[in-house]
Amino acid sequence: MARSHANNGRVYRAVVIRHMADGTVDTLTYGPYDTAAPAKGQVTQWETAANRSHGQYRNPARAFTVTTRIETAEVVWKEA
Repeated sequence: MARSHANNGRVYRAVVIRHMADGTVDTLTYGPYDTAAPAKGQVTQWETAANRSHGQYRNPARAFTVTTRIETAEVVWKEA
C-alpha cells in the first residue's frame, strides 16, 4: 500500500504486545506513520481496550493486558 511520508525520512510505528489470560502472547504492529501522533493513538486505543477487558461483567478467560511502545526509524532511500 502506497503512503505519503514527510520528507524528513523518519517514520513511526506502534508496537502492542498483548498478554492473554491463557498465557499466550502476541505482538501487533501498526504503521509506518510520518508522525508519532497516529502511533500514540493506536497505543491509547489498545491500553483502553485492555483496561475494559477486566471490567466487572467481562469474561475473565478473555481478559488481557498490553505492553506498548512507539518505535522510530530513519528511512534512507537509494536509487534503484
